[in-house]
Amino acid sequence: MPIGSGDELRDAGKSLTFVRNNAWSTAIAAVLMCLYGFAWLAKPTPTDLFSWCALVLYHTLRLGGVVMAIVTVWSLLGRPAVLAVDAISSTLIGVVFVSTGIGMLVDGGAVFNSVLIVLFGGLFIRSGVQNWHLFRSLGLRYEGRGAMPLAGRPEATRMSAAPAPVRAFPPLEAEAPAKTYIEPTPRSDAIQSEPTPEGGFLAAFGQKPPPPRP
Repeated sequence: MPIGSGDELRDAGKSLTFVRNNAWSTAIAAVLMCLYGFAWLAKPTPTDLFSWCALVLYHTLRLGGVVMAIVTVWSLLGRPAVLAVDAISSTLIGVVFVSTGIGMLVDGGAVFNSVLIVLFGGLFIRSGVQNWHLFRSLGLRYEGRGAMPLAGRPEATRMSAAPAPVRAFPPLEAEAPAKTYIEPTPRSDAIQSEPTPEGGFLAAFGQKPPPPRP
């Protein structure tokens, strides 16, 4: 059975303790179910509703006892995902117990035995719901490749999720680009332009060149 207050459930360092404490209740259920299923009850022959319900109950005690034994060993290993497995299996066993108990009571079964089966089924369903809420409260998810989830690890092995502080540097002042002064090239006085021919340069293509100067 899951135990602890809401504040304790938020403490990830105690998650393994909660998982291992679950082994006590599953161990008791495994012993009782295996004793009834393998030693104390005979396999009934289905002829009517009562015997069919007794047959379903017979196989449920056997299979459920083995499942509870596996859950007990898994809980002792401290794997938090076992809470989800225990929740599902306990709920299914409880539903079968309640259904078969009601069926046996309707078909003329002993009132005390039928009501006792229904009560045990209710306890299994309650345990399954509590284990599921405990699984959700711890903030766990299914483990991949046997790795321990972050919420189930000790504080010393955790890595901080907060980002490292970023050091701020003062903004750099933008430097103005240096001005470059280009000196104008002095015009040579020795270069003298030729006189423009009459009619422009294009008209000079069809004219003879003037005679050379003496």
